[in-house]
Amino acid sequence: MKKLLTLLLVSVCYVIFANSAQGQTANFFWSNGIQVPVTIDRTTGYAYLANDKSPLVPTGKISVCLKKGVQVSSVLALVNGLFVVSQGNRNCYILGLSSSTSVFSAADIIYRNGNVDWSFPEFLIKIVPTTQNDPLYASQYYLNNTGQTGGLSGMDINAPEAWAISKGVNKIKVAVIDTGVEPHEDLQEIVNGVVRSRVVLGLDVCSQSNPGLPNTPESYRYHGEACAGIIAAAHNNIGIAGVAPCSDICSVNIFSHNCRVVLGGPEATTTEIASGIDWSWEIALADVLSNSWGYSRSGCSTGSVGQPFVGFPDINQAILNARTYGRNGKGCAVVFSSGNDRCSTNYPANLPGVIAVNAISKNGQLATYSNFGPASGLSAFGGEFINVSNSYE
Repeated sequence: MKKLLTLLLVSVCYVIFANSAQGQTANFFWSNGIQVPVTIDRTTGYAYLANDKSPLVPTGKISVCLKKGVQVSSVLALVNGLFVVSQGNRNCYILGLSSSTSVFSAADIIYRNGNVDWSFPEFLIKIVPTTQNDPLYASQYYLNNTGQTGGLSGMDINAPEAWAISKGVNKIKVAVIDTGVEPHEDLQEIVNGVVRSRVVLGLDVCSQSNPGLPNTPESYRYHGEACAGIIAAAHNNIGIAGVAPCSDICSVNIFSHNCRVVLGGPEATTTEIASGIDWSWEIALADVLSNSWGYSRSGCSTGSVGQPFVGFPDINQAILNARTYGRNGKGCAVVFSSGNDRCSTNYPANLPGVIAVNAISKNGQLATYSNFGPASGLSAFGGEFINVSNSYE
């Protein structure tokens, strides 16, 4: 009897310590062939990267992309309870899991089988927009800085000198992947006597009924509109002057209110964000993808560069698709904000081939809030802009 009680006590202790260890032991997912460790909060089920307070919320699904010639049935056979939820482009799938196997374990089993380009738990992630008439042109110091706002004279982008050469001959389409863009009087042109909006075909990644219009909370509802105006506002007698006034704007709303609200504001899954990027170059035929947002990593240490986050495979692939296949195989220019955390360049701005832009002041100094580091290839003026959203009542 004493031996039996001892065995029972050992068994109970084993279960307790095993469960405790499970709560402390980091899980992981694979990205670019690298194990990315995460710790699971057993109370909420949220996952956290090391030294990061921003949660990744597993949806209970798995994102996989099969190698050429591989059938999805062979992948489904690897783990009990796997089934197809939806199919995307290029032999990519979202899989569901009806068994008790964790999505991290199932994704790892699929990845190690070697028949996929990626396999990882689909996450809901927190993303944040990064902040940046012609009667207002005089206030646009970043175009032609004469010291009019107290800044350093000549610290600008030499816009008048560029416009003297060209304001754009061939029509360029810029996908503004942001909080949405709506038609605006300063984003119009007259063609054969008819007024035409240069805000064209749009997308809401969470709703087919919304053509990319803003529908987010007031705190950043017009962020996408402001970005669009800085890019493409017409040179007329209204509002501001855009840098590329002949461009069309394609609105891709990834901050849609139609998406779920779990982390305190509109969020999207990595799958939805990737689909918006792919749609921009593949369906809308955009030449340039403008992204003034980034994945929010609240654990970033102020003033440090640190180890860059390798990101999420589906978003990484979508950006690579745009850079490789966009513009009929010439590749799109993909531009991202470096971020506003005063530390290392945010993801996805830190990806190879992405044009990462940090912020400087009207005196040419790194903005106090801007991220920085070797991944940031360009500097642009930010934080004090006059833009088309200023004309909203």
